[in-house]
Amino acid sequence: MAKVYFDTKKFEKQLNKQLDSIVMNIKKEQQINKRKETNSMFLILNANEESMLDIFLEKYDSNKSYEISGNCNEFPDYMRFSIKDTMNNLKLNNIISHYDLFIGGGWNAILTPDSINYYSWKGSRIELFNELASSDKSLLKELIKIDQNGENITDYLKEKIENDDKDDIRGIISNLKTNGLLNTSWADNTIYLATLTHQGRTFFEREEAYNNKIKLPNTSTTFNIGTINAHDSNIFLGDVINSSVVLNDTLTKIENDINQNCDSQEEKDILMELLNEAKEIIDDFKESKQISTRKGFFKKLSSHFEKHGWFYGEMVGLFGQAMLMKISGQI
Repeated sequence: MAKVYFDTKKFEKQLNKQLDSIVMNIKKEQQINKRKETNSMFLILNANEESMLDIFLEKYDSNKSYEISGNCNEFPDYMRFSIKDTMNNLKLNNIISHYDLFIGGGWNAILTPDSINYYSWKGSRIELFNELASSDKSLLKELIKIDQNGENITDYLKEKIENDDKDDIRGIISNLKTNGLLNTSWADNTIYLATLTHQGRTFFEREEAYNNKIKLPNTSTTFNIGTINAHDSNIFLGDVINSSVVLNDTLTKIENDINQNCDSQEEKDILMELLNEAKEIIDDFKESKQISTRKGFFKKLSSHFEKHGWFYGEMVGLFGQAMLMKISGQI
């Protein structure tokens, strides 16, 4: 009778791989359910995850495959025992679509469009108008004024850091950066490059719009105006069903951007077709109160992300804000 050889190590490896896959799917389902329960339209990463994302974004060179690579010693020391878990979390949150860790300490990962837009979306949250500390808003207002006057905000922040005995200014700068309002680079224990993001430059405009109220005639119902930003435009959504605030101006602005940013008529036609499809989706949403996208819509949309990321951001922001207003009872 022939002996049957059973490779227990191989079996154990395969079993662990299957278990990892099951656990990953369970975690993903739990996160989706949690977001539904909390009515959250935007999942904020924790500090570890954002630190890793920052490194990923620095490495991304706009290649079509969204692929990046590096060595684990590039991550902060406090992260050295949680690199795999952090990458797993980024995958669960759709920040990366795949990653590999190698024995020699190397790694590679594939980003998603969500990762590129993460800080832009984070800076566009309407919750930020209430969450941002007064000291953060004060510095942001100063930076906007300096920027509008054509002066250098980097030199201004350097001086603020040098004269700050308590190191409070570093914390404020960090808060503005992590909330997608300011881009910064550091060297020799000080800042050497700082630029306001679009979300930072338009923060107070959007806050003012958000704080305005629309009161419908013959009713006691008050509606907030919501706003979200993508590229260099503002999208304002109000009482969609009753058309108190109409989207026509915003859609016209996007049409103008298409004409300005596209290199060929073929590109213009493709983006206009997607924009018209978005209009139909929003019209259906007014009647059904559910956003139901056509099959393959977001696949077509993301296929133009590399060259026209601003358009991708406009569309995602438009649908996201509409859903947010539905949740808050404004439509």
